[in-house]
Amino acid sequence: MLQQLKAPKLPFRELDMLVKAIGECRSKAEEDRIIAAEVDTLKQRLSDPKLDKTRGREYMVRVIYCEMLGHDASFAYIPALQLASDPNLLTKKAAYLALTQLLDYQHELVLLLVNTLLSDLKSDNFVVVATALVVCSKLIGPDLINAVLPLVTDRLTHPREAVRKKAVMALHHFYQMDPTKSGALAGMDIERHFRTTLCDKEPSVMAATLNALYSMASASPAQFRQLIPSLTSILKQVVEHRLPKAYDYHRFPAPFIQIKLLKLLRVLGAGDKSASDNMSGIVHLALKRAAAGGNHTIGHAIVYEAVWTITEIYPNPQLLASAAESVAVLLKSNSHNLKYCGLNALAAITRVSPKYAQEHAAAVIDCLEDPDETLKLKTLELLVTMTKSNNVQVVVERLMSFLRSASCGGDEVMRRHIAGQIVDLAEKYAPDTTWFIEVMAEVFEIGGDALSPQLAHNLCRLIAEQDSDLHLTAVKMLIRILDQGGTKTAAAAAAASGSSGGSSSSGVLPEILLNCI
Repeated sequence: MLQQLKAPKLPFRELDMLVKAIGECRSKAEEDRIIAAEVDTLKQRLSDPKLDKTRGREYMVRVIYCEMLGHDASFAYIPALQLASDPNLLTKKAAYLALTQLLDYQHELVLLLVNTLLSDLKSDNFVVVATALVVCSKLIGPDLINAVLPLVTDRLTHPREAVRKKAVMALHHFYQMDPTKSGALAGMDIERHFRTTLCDKEPSVMAATLNALYSMASASPAQFRQLIPSLTSILKQVVEHRLPKAYDYHRFPAPFIQIKLLKLLRVLGAGDKSASDNMSGIVHLALKRAAAGGNHTIGHAIVYEAVWTITEIYPNPQLLASAAESVAVLLKSNSHNLKYCGLNALAAITRVSPKYAQEHAAAVIDCLEDPDETLKLKTLELLVTMTKSNNVQVVVERLMSFLRSASCGGDEVMRRHIAGQIVDLAEKYAPDTTWFIEVMAEVFEIGGDALSPQLAHNLCRLIAEQDSDLHLTAVKMLIRILDQGGTKTAAAAAAASGSSGGSSSSGVLPEILLNCI
């Protein structure tokens, strides 16, 4: 077997020349010309009855290049199916690789591959078995699951961990093909298989099982809440560095397994106090260890997932306090990406406990000075959620500044969104009527074309209900907008003010408007 895996003594010159030629292309037309010539060559070679199978793997790689660059490679389907049965391991793997790239599980030719897969699943060579399992997870559709399912489930107990891991992946694929278990998986206790592999002594098999359990638990959390003790025990082992060092990444113990466990616990603990209490201790430990592990992106990723888990499970004051403390580090980072994650995390925390918004208000305001427009918009959205009657004037002024900025000027959707947020905040938290009218007038001036005309009529109705001094102030604002060449909606607002004022009991507003205009 090892001899089969050795690299060939002579390089594949034609493949090397193809890759070099593609890399040196200066135009798409030149690339198409090269690939068209390559397709013609491969058609001739693969249709030759005296095909040199020792070069089969090279031909398959060249076919993948042609398909990858947008050219039809259907001529290679049948030759690839034939080479998948080749006894040479490298040729077989190359053929399987080509088939997974050229076909999908709905293609009619996949049926011709089933016998080859069944034969390879029974092989004594674990590499062949693992390769066949990978193909099963790519090309076996709902109609063919029954043909390979018994062999796949049998490979869950294979002595090689690589095979067990691939078998879990294949079984996960089958579940995705039949999530309601009303077809090929009807009557099968697939959950039992995943519970068994979750306790596998090899971390790689356990990690593959987490992906399958996450898919199933997302659809039916209550069915898997009994696994919380096992999952918390696994996370504790991971956090305490009990896994082999091969799973470490920048000195963080198995961070990707930690992230997947946190996501799974988040699904299982949502809305369930008992389940959340059982996992709160280890989630807090994972957050604490990740935050103390150093200033590396993967550590921040664990912190981010832990914070999201804390905000999704049943609220725990101690956990929320720790989460808010950890978010502060992200908000103060020099990285735009980390700041964005911090804002997202803080928004999730404030939805559960609004009091933490005020603690980080200064850091959030600082993000508004960042040159990154996406980050600035995210900050504004968070500020909207943090707005109360005591800070509405500051937040609205920030939103006005963004609405005036060039970055918002060309994006109509964004202008409409920001203008709508200003109107909503002004309606909810306005300290007095005069301030509200001033804000509305300025919104009509800056982004009136992004607002609904009904808002102008509502404003005029409000003005008509006020005293004469406020009438005069409002009319002067609207006339100023007209004099400065304001938007059509602003003009409509001024005109509508006259008609609305006509229905007023005092009749002062229409007289003032007529005198001013």
